[in-house]
Amino acid sequence: RENPLFLSRMEIGSTLDMLQSPETLTQVLHMIINLQRDVAWGSDVYREFGNTAIIRLDTFMPDEDAWANYYAGEGNLPEDSLGIVVSGLRRAAENPEIKNVIFDLSCNGGGSPDVMMAILAMTTGQDQLFGRQKFTGQTMTFTFEADTNFDGVYDEKDKETMYDFNYGVLVTRHAFSCGNLFPIVIRNAGAVIIGEPSSGGSCCIQVGTDAEGLSYVMSSGQWQLVDPQGRNVEDGCAVDLPIEPVSSDTADSLISLLGVDEGLPSFEGYFDEAMLDEMMNDYFQSEAEEAA
Repeated sequence: RENPLFLSRMEIGSTLDMLQSPETLTQVLHMIINLQRDVAWGSDVYREFGNTAIIRLDTFMPDEDAWANYYAGEGNLPEDSLGIVVSGLRRAAENPEIKNVIFDLSCNGGGSPDVMMAILAMTTGQDQLFGRQKFTGQTMTFTFEADTNFDGVYDEKDKETMYDFNYGVLVTRHAFSCGNLFPIVIRNAGAVIIGEPSSGGSCCIQVGTDAEGLSYVMSSGQWQLVDPQGRNVEDGCAVDLPIEPVSSDTADSLISLLGVDEGLPSFEGYFDEAMLDEMMNDYFQSEAEEAA
């Protein structure tokens, strides 16, 4: 066509249909959650308020090259997801006022179960994941060893590296895959889940290559992860302390541009650190009184 900016009526209609699709609306909602958190908390990966430290964890992906350099003595502690957690836990341990640690998984899209299990080993001592073969029903237990003191050796000393806090996980519907499994597993060890249920994602992934050499990632049709009781985790995590999203004029205005009447919820209340600190203190005080 002469004008590359010209769109036919058919192309305009197709574009509008795409923008109004459930998949696109989900992506818009997730983007809005991220923006609302940035407005409230900025880009900080660690923050403290009262008795509570909050560690931002948007992925469970490792920087493998950085870790190889670190163990070779050629670099500092990596600034990937695992490094962020290690640094955050160390900072929290240096402040005697900190009793609680919240992992902020509000915008977590998943990643490596190895990283997830390393974090669980340092916090709750959990070292097992569970899976099921979808065709045969066969179950399998995966046991992990984590070098939690980062001395390059797997030994009994790693069991001594534990950060003794009350743990919580802040979850939204954005959390997927390992972002879905992590709160389910850590809750089994006594952590409290705050927010709303996650978005599922229980299948292991597999990577394939097409005839032209392009790679793709898809959910495996064979293995799916389950909770410690062997139950499917596809429906998302259970929530102990729910936070109800509210209506937002800003979010409604954004979504109305797509021609959709139904507005999107606001998650601004999820990022009220004073409220989160109070929720953690009250919850674990009640737990202690019931145990007594």
